[in-house]
Amino acid sequence: MDPSATASGEDYNERSSERKESLQSLDRVLRDVPKYFWALCLVLDLGELQDLVEMAERKPAAVRILARETRSMLAKCGLFT
Repeated sequence: MDPSATASGEDYNERSSERKESLQSLDRVLRDVPKYFWALCLVLDLGELQDLVEMAERKPAAVRILARETRSMLAKCGLFT
């Protein structure tokens, strides 16, 4: 099995139209958010990404707070210093 493929069958090394559309929708709603947030969105499970888009459409301020905290979350996990 390809190690980049997920349980849902999505391969993160290949861009899908669904992922691109979800990221564009998220960008339209949120606009200026940190690059760390976008990096996480690129590898987020597609279903979870679509859920995040729906949440952003309903409560953009809450998702902006989450986006601003991405760097500190990565640091606490030891993924970013």
